[in-house]
Amino acid sequence: MSKTFLIGGGDLDRVSEKIASEANGDNFLIVPFATEKEKREKWVNAVKTAFLKFKDFNFDIVSENDSVIEIKKKIKDASIIFFTGGLPEKIIDEIKKLNIQDLLSNFEGVLVGYSAGALAFSKYCLITKDDDYKRTMIIRGLGLVNFTVSVHYDENEDNELINFSNILDIYAIPDKSMIINISDKIDYFGNIFLFRKGLKIKE
Repeated sequence: MSKTFLIGGGDLDRVSEKIASEANGDNFLIVPFATEKEKREKWVNAVKTAFLKFKDFNFDIVSENDSVIEIKKKIKDASIIFFTGGLPEKIIDEIKKLNIQDLLSNFEGVLVGYSAGALAFSKYCLITKDDDYKRTMIIRGLGLVNFTVSVHYDENEDNELINFSNILDIYAIPDKSMIINISDKIDYFGNIFLFRKGLKIKE
């Protein structure tokens, strides 16, 4: 049974203690597919700083130099798998190319998606307009959770999310907040809003 955490963004300090407490082992795998190569070292350092406060984890990272066999072994050995922020379609494309979607779906540890990682985990990936994207779009996600999220949420997005909520339910996650999904039971950390059928609902 996997425990899946979808983080809206922002500082990791507020959410890392809860995530670390759910880990049954010490092996922590960082998957930086979404992140530009020149920013990955900064990401790794930030993740280590946030999580080592609560447990003495053994950190590893997935690299483009790893073979598929090596990546599968790292996943199987991991207690926590953390997907970094960046561009969600890069995660989706790489996971499908490596043909490891089923391995992640059956993973029995802790899966963490930060920002782009959370979007990629969704059944349908809602990418809202920002500096990286000229328009809002929906693409098929990895389906590691059976719902759709919006990350870095603020109320200026309400009108757009209300419109899209007539097509699908959307959980809006602000920075420093997260959704916890364990055995398809959803719990909330921070202020989460559900957009459904044209309505905004505080969870």
